[in-house]
Amino acid sequence: MKIHQRAGWIYYVGNVDQFKFDDMGKWMYFFKPEQLDFVSEKCAYVVEKGLIAEAKHTDKSGVACFYIDFDDKETHKKLLNYFLANDMIPKTKVGIYNNIPFKLDSQTLAKEYGKNFTPKLSLEDFLDLSTGQWKV
Repeated sequence: MKIHQRAGWIYYVGNVDQFKFDDMGKWMYFFKPEQLDFVSEKCAYVVEKGLIAEAKHTDKSGVACFYIDFDDKETHKKLLNYFLANDMIPKTKVGIYNNIPFKLDSQTLAKEYGKNFTPKLSLEDFLDLSTGQWKV
């Protein structure tokens, strides 16, 4: 695994030969400044163990991105399971999981943010948000 820093981001890169770059996207985890060590540890772990090939996070507070091919359902489930085990998916006030989105890089490049962003895949495609039981 290689770790490098550039333009406010810290990158964790493993074997990117496995990517089909046309379908690349990311699950995101938003964090506060006091969580930087936690986020760094999680990004390094998933790449070092080969769970995913690349992750990155902002160098202060902000967002961590965990990259996966859109069609790789097995890796989606493994990463989401890791998120669940490490309390990286927030719950609502009534105790159901937030329906976090998966964002394709093509959507980011097209500047699809906020109201202009409609995810093609989200947590509810894998998990019952109320019970936490896997659908796939």
